[in-house]
Formats: sequence, C-alpha cells, structure tokens
Amino acid sequence: MHSRTGERVVAMGLLVEPLPDRDDAVRFVLSYGEGETLQVRDYLLVVEDAATGAGHIDERNGIVLAAQCVAGEVVCVFAVSGQCNVVRYRATPEGVDFALDAFAPAESVPTGSGVSTQPQVVVQRARLVRQRGVRPLGRRFEQGSPNRCCGAPNRRNSGVA
Repeated sequence: MHSRTGERVVAMGLLVEPLPDRDDAVRFVLSYGEGETLQVRDYLLVVEDAATGAGHIDERNGIVLAAQCVAGEVVCVFAVSGQCNVVRYRATPEGVDFALDAFAPAESVPTGSGVSTQPQVVVQRARLVRQRGVRPLGRRFEQGSPNRCCGAPNRRNSGVA
C-alpha cells in the first residue's frame, strides 16, 4: 500500500466460492493482515443483471455497495468518512488482481475552468495468487471477457485466489 506516509506491505487473501442455495451470488471473503491484525470480511457478490454486468457486494452488515463488471473487471466505487474509494478485481490465470485507489474530494485543489486536481492519493495493489489444488473461478471471471465476471455463477467452480 502506498500513501503520503509511505509504503507498507499487508498480507491479503481472497476466497470465492459458490453458495449451495443461490444461483445469483458467490461468497466473496477478503482477508487483511495476519495474526492479531487479521481482519476477515465475509461478503456476497450478487449478480443483478448478467447482460449489463450490474451487481452489488453485500457486506452482510447492512452495507450494500453497487458493483459493475466493466471490461472484465468487477468495479466498485464507494465513500467512507469523506474518502472516495475505487476498487477493482480482475481474474487472471494466476488468481485475482486487486486494485484500490482512494482520495478525499474535500482535499481537491481547483486548477481553473471548473477542473480540480487531487494532491493526495492512496494506492493499493495486490495479486492474490490461486492456491494449488483449487479449481478456477469459472468462465464468469475470465480475463478479458466483458461482463463475464458478473455472469451467473457456475456451482461446479470455486476458487481461492
């Protein structure tokens, strides 16, 4: 993770697996940190319209974030405490590439003609590597397949990335 305070490394993991009772969603578990700092976030990735790539991430705590499959990536944009976050997940043959870009709109600086710039940005990047012996995520997460990543789940495929 890169921010104004420097760079730090954070262990991450992602588990994506089918749900036995739902055809429109997969379990989507993110983990951050290790040991005493471990945080596990057990979400649902829900397909609303496979044709358009529309869906959402249900954090299962009352928070539901809109998600869209765009050019083979699941993209989610949301704000927390005045900070705007743009999160992207892209399936690759090795696993899943994770990207987060965050900024505070209140810190924008006007540059003229109605344009402003963002002087401070937080950047997180990770390649979540598929574990050996785990089946691939399935065609809905194929790299480079527009709107495939939000297609109807295939119960035969699950994966850890």
